[in-house]
Amino acid sequence: MNGEPVRLEKIPMDLLTFLVDNRDRLVTREAIVERLWGKHVHLDTEQGINTAVRKIRQALGDNAEEAQFLQTVVGKGYRFVGPITVTGNGSSLANENTTNLEQRVQTIFGPNPGPRSWLIAVFSVGLLAVLMTVLFAAKFRGLRPGPPITNLTIRSIAVLPFENLSGDPDQEYLADGVTDALLTNLAQIHSLRVTSRSSTLQYRGTRKSLPQIARELKVDALVEGTFSRSGDRVRITAQLVEAPTDQHLWADVYERNIGDLLRLQSEIALNVATRISATLSSEEQLRLASSRQPRPEAQEAYLRGRYLLSLRGQDNLVRAPYYFQLAVDKDPTFAEAYAGLAESYSTLAGWGLIKGGDADAKVQAAAMKAVQLDDNSSAAHTALASYKCTLKDREGTDREIRRALQLNPSNPTAHKLYGLYLQLTGDFDGAIVEETRAQELDPFSAHLRLSLGHVLYDAKQFDRAIVQFQKAIELEPEFHFLYLNIGWAYAHQGQHEAAVKQWSRYWAHNPAVAKVLNRAYKRSGYRGYLRAELGQEFAKAVRPMICPTNYQRAVIYAELGETDHAFASLAKAVQQHDQPDEDLEELLVDPDLESLHADPRFDELVQRCRRECGANRPF
Repeated sequence: MNGEPVRLEKIPMDLLTFLVDNRDRLVTREAIVERLWGKHVHLDTEQGINTAVRKIRQALGDNAEEAQFLQTVVGKGYRFVGPITVTGNGSSLANENTTNLEQRVQTIFGPNPGPRSWLIAVFSVGLLAVLMTVLFAAKFRGLRPGPPITNLTIRSIAVLPFENLSGDPDQEYLADGVTDALLTNLAQIHSLRVTSRSSTLQYRGTRKSLPQIARELKVDALVEGTFSRSGDRVRITAQLVEAPTDQHLWADVYERNIGDLLRLQSEIALNVATRISATLSSEEQLRLASSRQPRPEAQEAYLRGRYLLSLRGQDNLVRAPYYFQLAVDKDPTFAEAYAGLAESYSTLAGWGLIKGGDADAKVQAAAMKAVQLDDNSSAAHTALASYKCTLKDREGTDREIRRALQLNPSNPTAHKLYGLYLQLTGDFDGAIVEETRAQELDPFSAHLRLSLGHVLYDAKQFDRAIVQFQKAIELEPEFHFLYLNIGWAYAHQGQHEAAVKQWSRYWAHNPAVAKVLNRAYKRSGYRGYLRAELGQEFAKAVRPMICPTNYQRAVIYAELGETDHAFASLAKAVQQHDQPDEDLEELLVDPDLESLHADPRFDELVQRCRRECGANRPF
């Protein structure tokens, strides 16, 4: 607009060219459907047409009430009524009655047009038929993969959510599955850093420019595309864009049977890798080229399961295992479905939606089956590593994590798990490296910010931990409990006033508790505040929540310097199992209890903890 190019995707652009070709004539909705999708289409074309018309009007600055370009004939169709300006080789061929349409819609016949190519409409009443031929010839010639780009360095990439153009919201899981499968295939390439899907999902339907998205994700290039389905046929467009310049490097259109959907993503990944001259090992090439295609009904069930996992939320998570189980029932040799089943049970356990013992058995069975069927599944090895970590199997955990990262170096979950493993072995430097890597791969994950914050906290890098905890709260306001962690980070640095301020932010949601603690702080200061948390009045105000636990009471007593009370509370924590076993296993690395380490009773307590909590194989 105003001399600047405007963006139009393929279907809106196809509709616009069709309407301009029939300028001042009514074009029925039936004719539009036949032109854009064919005669025997099986999808919600009404929604598809409405969406395309809306996008055209947005691009032209037009509206239905006072149409300057696109006129709606209610119940019948549309008519293009705007004047047309013709340009050719930079010179105007228009008469004096033409307007500034060429300033509003422009089509560039560059070598690599695609769904978001810069489109500059250059129309002439006399030359329109010739121009349409040139348009479509240029479009499809430009959509071939092309040779590698030798003067371009791309070391990081993100796959944006593919847009569902089917007009059917129920097909969203397939569009999402295309995105996920392509990302997973690209992530196998060691020379590329691939941003996690959970961070790119927030850009679904965004109006942000590609360079802005790339800056936020800190990547060199973006892959984006569209998906549509008609019966058992799917049509996918994909294009690669150099982020800083918004230059389109490659684009292609693929039409396949629905059963070939997952295999197709390996083909697209190879095309992208070739175009950017990514270095692929022979093993990586073989894995991408030999992608196995599951049975169609198993594939659809699997993609529904992955879609539910990506949505998060309790209702979605508890439904995901059903679809993964359905997928393996339909195709018992489908390794990725078993890996998804293991991941879904592991996620349910992490959310506290399934008991730990039950989850461990289910994760083990599904993960081991996945690895047995396909040793090249990074997700399966990650799930198996998580299970072995719960067993305190040091060698097994290390082996499975290393295999998971060998297969997919851009797997943020594996990096996070490796960080936890290194943390429990006392290698804080290594743990921070791995947790930071996970956060870089998934920068908008509040869970990974929290995890990195905990490692930094245990490493006594309190200022850096505070930054991560604060960022986690920004990304996920429900993580307001981290104000307690931030407060303790300040307390360990002797900043007692700042600590109380953060704790008060957390308890602000409970006026009764806030009243008890504020009164104690005014009367007796920092120590009075801590003692109030140990009192009956606080316990009554915080009900039905049990707070503080025996472990938390030990931490408070340790901060107050009351060592005997601290050990008594820790002994109760071990005896009553009122703290998760993994937290009790962290006794040796928890800075909150560091003042107790020199006391002989501490080593005795650690050994007792290992006996009574079943942690006989400590890291």
